[in-house]
Amino acid sequence: METQENTKRCPLDTELISAVARELNVSHKQAQKLLRVIIKIMADKLIKLGTMRLRGLGVFSTVTRKKHRHYNPHTGASEIKPISKVIRFKPARKIRDDINRHTRDQLRADKGL
Repeated sequence: METQENTKRCPLDTELISAVARELNVSHKQAQKLLRVIIKIMADKLIKLGTMRLRGLGVFSTVTRKKHRHYNPHTGASEIKPISKVIRFKPARKIRDDINRHTRDQLRADKGL
């Protein structure tokens, strides 16, 4: 059974690039370069500092995961995963509240309230 959320698709990077190009009135190529530069700078900051804050969007941070036992369901094998870093994202309060408000409104509309 598919819900409405499962059928929605995630915007592609090309759609994001097109939206930036339209909004800034620049070429698709310039918007693509801008997006790639922003992503590179963010990645560099995460590598060097372990955190990257974008006001109004949220905070990206790296967390070190301990060595742990991992079970592979396909092969049935148990493996030891080495220490690794993962990226976490904590959305800004306004975005989180807007998403929750939108979800509540959508649920009310679906129920006909």
